[in-house]
Amino acid sequence: MLSEILAAVTQRPFLSERQIREVVLAKRHAIGRDLLSGSAEIGLSDLRAMLVSIGDEKRTWLVADPHLAYLVLDDRNWEDPRIQFWAPPERMLPVHIVEGRSGQDGVLTFGGDTKLRRYSTELFLNDPPKASIERFLSPVARTSDVPT
Repeated sequence: MLSEILAAVTQRPFLSERQIREVVLAKRHAIGRDLLSGSAEIGLSDLRAMLVSIGDEKRTWLVADPHLAYLVLDDRNWEDPRIQFWAPPERMLPVHIVEGRSGQDGVLTFGGDTKLRRYSTELFLNDPPKASIERFLSPVARTSDVPT
């Protein structure tokens, strides 16, 4: 009982989409230095974010800039969200739906990566997850509809 109370008190709120993009912007130079050599500087408006999975304790975001895509885990028990992996968007394609786990979530992989990633079906009611995520990662999407 006491541990549940302490967990509820110490958990931070989930970050907003803008805050997630700010985290990626702050960390992108350190993690992608070799991949980004010679590329132009980017700003917050060059980053887009898509919520892929939601849970009571964790949320997973896919964030993309003109050069790289990032998978970001926002765990309320951690001090800061963590970038789980990054790659050029074209290397994250195609998206493979591996299995449906339940009515609420499913599993997918990106490109040649074999690590299973969770997605929440409720976030993809109007469009299948494969189509939504591949469209998000496509070159056309990277050059239009960028949030500020």
